[in-house]
Amino acid sequence: MTNGANIAAEISAALVEASSAVGDGPLTATILRSGVKTGPDYAPAFGPDVEYEFNAVIGRFNSDERSDTAVRSDDIKLLLGATGNTPVVGDSITVSGSEYDIYRVIPVATGGVYLMYVIWAHA
Repeated sequence: MTNGANIAAEISAALVEASSAVGDGPLTATILRSGVKTGPDYAPAFGPDVEYEFNAVIGRFNSDERSDTAVRSDDIKLLLGATGNTPVVGDSITVSGSEYDIYRVIPVATGGVYLMYVIWAHA
C-alpha cells in the first residue's frame, strides 16, 4: 500500500469508530447508481443498478454553507470513506433507512489519492 492508501484506510477506520461512538454501531451508507446505458438514444436499455457501501459519519452544515447555497432544512451532509468507488452527483444514497439524492460531492484528496468524500444530499 502507498502512504496515501494507508491514510485513506486509517480515515475509513476512524469513520467507523466515530459513527460507532455516537450511534448504535458503525454507520454504513449505501449508494445506488443506475445501470449502464446501452443501445441507441431512441431505445436505450439500462443494465442493473449497482450498489456501493461506504463507512459514513453524519455531519452538519455550517452557517456559511447554508447562507449562500441551496441547502434545504431536510438536507444531509455526510463524510464517506474512500473505498475505491467515487460517489457522483445523481446517485442516490441510503442512510439509516432514509433515501437521499446526491447533489454535491466534494472529494478530499492529497497527492492524487482520495481520502474521503463530503456529500450533500436532498431528502
